[in-house]
Amino acid sequence: TAMLPASALAVDFSDTQNHWAAEAIDRWSDYGVVNGMGGNTFAPGGDMTRAQAAQVFANLLKLDGQADMSGYTDVPADAWYADALAACVDKGILNGVGNGAMNPEGTITREMFFTMFAQAMGIEREETSDVKFNDSAEASSWAVGYINALANRGFISGMGDGSVEPLSDINRASVMALLNQAIVTYAVEEGAQNVDGTGIVLVLADNVSITADEPITVVV
Repeated sequence: TAMLPASALAVDFSDTQNHWAAEAIDRWSDYGVVNGMGGNTFAPGGDMTRAQAAQVFANLLKLDGQADMSGYTDVPADAWYADALAACVDKGILNGVGNGAMNPEGTITREMFFTMFAQAMGIEREETSDVKFNDSAEASSWAVGYINALANRGFISGMGDGSVEPLSDINRASVMALLNQAIVTYAVEEGAQNVDGTGIVLVLADNVSITADEPITVVV
């Protein structure tokens, strides 16, 4: 079964103790989906760059495709993020920003990341949402449907004050929290999975059997 690795493998970041997203950060760093920022820190309040987001998706989905990146002028072939960006472009999760640029060190807004996550999980846009945010009118037209779909599934709940802040840059903790809220089971080893809860069952291993009492979405 794909349980969390033994605690001996856990990464203890010096700046995530008692953080509201500590559980999510621990879960996904233990799986190797996200890395720290060096010096035993995670920087939970730091912005998530486009390159970092690409690496998260490449790790999460174990992507191995490689798009031709020669048309982008700002992605050096030897950069640490080059393979991850190429894999995400190949998968259709990430596009350039125009004029031959990928802007790997640029930040990602919350609505951009929501859109990337929905597309990566095969979640379609939805016209309406039962969850009302007081600033949803600020969201870009291309993102509204994805925000609706994620909110309807309980994957995003906003900032706690009735807002969803679609145009604010997303921070590293919020990325981990979205993964944690949405992905109820991460099946990276073969065998039987008894899913406790509702959400996405992300299956990356062969020969995985799933039983669940609650509604789930299986993504393979």
